[in-house]
Amino acid sequence: MKYLKNISAYIIIFVLTFQSLCFAEDINEPDLDKYEQCSEIFTAVMKYIKDNYVGSEVELDNLLNAALKGMSSVLDDYSAYYTTNEYKEFEKSFMTDFYIIGVVTKQTKNDYPIVSEVLEDTPAKTSGIKPGDKIISINSIDLKGISLQSVTSKLISDGVQDLKLEINRSGKNITIDTSFVKTKVNTVYLNDIGELIGNENASQNSDIGYIKVSLISLGTADDFDQAVNELKNQSKTKLILDLRGNVGGVVEEAIKMCNLIVPEGKIISAKNKDGEITDVYSELKNPYFKKIVVLTDSTTASAAEIIASAIQDSGAGIIVGTKTFGKGVIQTMTPVLDMGVLKMTTMEYFTRNGNKLNKIGINPDILIDMPLFLSEFDDIESDKVKNALNYLGYETSTRIKIMNSIGKIQKDKQLTVSRTITKETASEINLLIYNEMNNNDKILAAGYEEIIKD
Repeated sequence: MKYLKNISAYIIIFVLTFQSLCFAEDINEPDLDKYEQCSEIFTAVMKYIKDNYVGSEVELDNLLNAALKGMSSVLDDYSAYYTTNEYKEFEKSFMTDFYIIGVVTKQTKNDYPIVSEVLEDTPAKTSGIKPGDKIISINSIDLKGISLQSVTSKLISDGVQDLKLEINRSGKNITIDTSFVKTKVNTVYLNDIGELIGNENASQNSDIGYIKVSLISLGTADDFDQAVNELKNQSKTKLILDLRGNVGGVVEEAIKMCNLIVPEGKIISAKNKDGEITDVYSELKNPYFKKIVVLTDSTTASAAEIIASAIQDSGAGIIVGTKTFGKGVIQTMTPVLDMGVLKMTTMEYFTRNGNKLNKIGINPDILIDMPLFLSEFDDIESDKVKNALNYLGYETSTRIKIMNSIGKIQKDKQLTVSRTITKETASEINLLIYNEMNNNDKILAAGYEEIIKD
């Protein structure tokens, strides 16, 4: 009897192809005894717990869900098992109409999520939430160490509801009451390059177009197609494609986007466990843009890396920014009876030129060093801390100078001067970094300087 079957991939991030799991009748004879032994052990342990545990009544479904979560947890960072309710939360990532409060967050390992952006005209903005705030809890649910995906699901709703957020700002916890507002996801943005770089001359008679793609969700390729056509109508023959902060999304949408700007040829190759390779191609014979500059950072990942690598490898353009994240694996989603859904890595993909991407990332053609957000767990002599302080203009050549730089920030922000990276200090430094990035976009400036070259 088959206990598992594959479901359609149109709602699944990173999915490019399907692979059936191993069913009982497909097990090789030498392995059959081992599988049967594991099944007997599993059943015996469940029965032992059910019969002997002293405490609240144990439900077999709960034991089974826990076991499935345990099995998936030893695979990789991207594989996971979701109960039915958890999977409903996961699906929110693919909704095009939903309710949000209006914040973008970044996760720091073993710490609380940090607000990296507050969207205009949203409840978050009205409520006074600011970039650099740490979200301690949502409706009394503590968020320390939970995944970014879990945080995001709690900040998205399919209906109207109020939220109570506990925020840590500069070492002080405050409570903010806010609510969801209905919105439609826009993942593709057209902007005037002159306005972005603060140069009116760049807007006049410019042949440069700028498109920002923040996420690759269902429908993004259609929106990107409209943006490209708008640039064609404006006779923009050069393109700055901003993929910074784009953590990826639906692979099929990325492939469609490549077919709009990547010259004819291979986009990626995907390989399964048996070594079988699936090549995916662009069929674009006459690319419109004569020059493309792709902007990337350390959060450019997955499906966004497919686009960036295809442009780089095909010679259609270059990459300016920082090294990308390096997620070059594909997951498929498989229901487990009525229990839940297993998300598991089933393929690895390689770039047009055959380069490995997973856990490596894409090196930009023009590297622009950018700092990462800090946490109180960072060593003050680490490159991460030095880069952050250097970016803000502070001295870091010796340990004493690093400590003095930290102390100056603490004094300026009226914090206790400990000359160490405390939680409050990390929050203030992160806010300074965020503001500096907004006020002085070095990657965009470098991209513009590159694209205006003949």
